[in-house]
Amino acid sequence: MTKAEELFRILWSELDFDDHPLTGGHGLDPEGEIHVESESGLLSLRDKRIHFQLYSDARKLSDEWENGMALRDSQHRPISIHLLSENPMLARAPPGRLGLHRWSVHRSMLTSQLWEWIRQKTGELNTAEISDVENICLFPELSSHEGKRFERNVEDWRDSLHKIRNGLMQSASEALQGWTWHLEIDNKADRLGWYVRCPNEWNSLFTIFAGFCWNPNSPESMHGMLLFERAPEGELDRDDEAESNLLDVKRTEILCAPNGPIAELSSNPSWNDSADPINLGEGVQLWPTSMGRWPLIHAISAVKSDDEIHVWLNDKIGLISPVIRKLRTL
Repeated sequence: MTKAEELFRILWSELDFDDHPLTGGHGLDPEGEIHVESESGLLSLRDKRIHFQLYSDARKLSDEWENGMALRDSQHRPISIHLLSENPMLARAPPGRLGLHRWSVHRSMLTSQLWEWIRQKTGELNTAEISDVENICLFPELSSHEGKRFERNVEDWRDSLHKIRNGLMQSASEALQGWTWHLEIDNKADRLGWYVRCPNEWNSLFTIFAGFCWNPNSPESMHGMLLFERAPEGELDRDDEAESNLLDVKRTEILCAPNGPIAELSSNPSWNDSADPINLGEGVQLWPTSMGRWPLIHAISAVKSDDEIHVWLNDKIGLISPVIRKLRTL
């Protein structure tokens, strides 16, 4: 893997799943030829789907935005803007997506070789004037959240999300093989974590959410959240997802059947006949399809500390792993 491909995969994982381009796949690897351009303070990467801009100079970013920075390139690819920093930091205040990413790309996310490669391309790092870029690079169509969010410093969020990803990949390495991880920090008012999407070759829209949640009306405390879900029938973000959407309806029938893997979790073959959630304990619920709300498995922890939530998530991903493995065969 080249250094450009390695960096592309990192930046793609930073991109909110719902902000993926409307053409091309959702995979981490570049599609088509990857193009690399650099100048003092800026490194650009682009494939057929998207154009990433990584700024190592906050002043350059601020100046270019004030002069009218484009958010699509000449080939109409969306431009995703990121700030490089030594330590984790907030690049701009929430909410809102696209434009400048809320969190910086910091040194410990990169190998030492990749860090040096970027530095050779862009020159000296300058984030001393970070206040100048805060709230500057916002996409005009912002997501608006009612209520408040549970807030903590970026370093703590990054550290905890890193532990979640590593823990789940160890706890369910076979079940999650080939799944792709996408950071979710701005799209939902009540959660922050990872959306994990099944491999492209499955032709499916099933996803897992693993992370943290809170009540947006009173976000004083945080809990763990794990969802196993699919898109509702007929609700498409992209026209080319119609086939996957219909196939997932059929897959859902098999997963929820009396002899299916979800019924085995409840030891109740007729669980899907219920009009109400089925409680399995420790915050885990099965949501029958009659509810018309498409997490099939919905789990929120009672525990609140990071360490407790990490343990809880590792345990619950193990609980639903037979469901994930069955999905692989459908």
